[in-house]
Amino acid sequence: MKHIPNILTLINLSAGVFAILHPTLNVVLVCFCVSLIADVLDGALARVLQAHSELGKILDSLADLVSFVVMPGVITYNLFHSEDFYDYGLNLCVLFYCVMGCLRLARFTIGNEESNNFIGLPTPASAMFVVGAWLGLSNLHFDSSLYICILLLLLGLLNFSRLTMLSLKYLQASKYKVGAFCLTGLVSIGTLLYQPAFSLLAGMIFYLVCSLIFHFVLKERT
Repeated sequence: MKHIPNILTLINLSAGVFAILHPTLNVVLVCFCVSLIADVLDGALARVLQAHSELGKILDSLADLVSFVVMPGVITYNLFHSEDFYDYGLNLCVLFYCVMGCLRLARFTIGNEESNNFIGLPTPASAMFVVGAWLGLSNLHFDSSLYICILLLLLGLLNFSRLTMLSLKYLQASKYKVGAFCLTGLVSIGTLLYQPAFSLLAGMIFYLVCSLIFHFVLKERT
């Protein structure tokens, strides 16, 4: 039973690799969902089964590096590159996103600063931003390379920042967190009804806003 969390972590990793090998949007989206679900379940089961280990912690970071850092970067380049000026910028922005995501995971692996919330934007959340951008920007009828470059730069900075980002851990202990995540879900569902392609991106933007409010306004009061 104690090996189940590590098996789920390897499923996360395998889905990320499969998405890189088969970079069609439908396959990538399915693989991303599998990675995301496996990533949530491995941590939850590790806590329930008391199966925490150094091996599991390192495996989790390595799987997240592939599925939520390298894979989004590779697929973003495949979707948005073109033979013009922005192509060189996109190369650099993808590289920056991957480097900062790697540094964030390395800091998480060796540190013990995080408890009830995240320090810096977690890589699964930044990957959800990127996937949301794929779905939204790919439906626009103009060159959106500049916008994806700006997004990758911002996400890279948020990954390695010292900002407090809300986590689902110990959700019941904070009314603000419960409200923030409920409203995030409602924003996503509301956007889904009117502009489905932008629903994930809208929800993630709202999550980021709630986290920034918590960091700059409410953290000192809790």
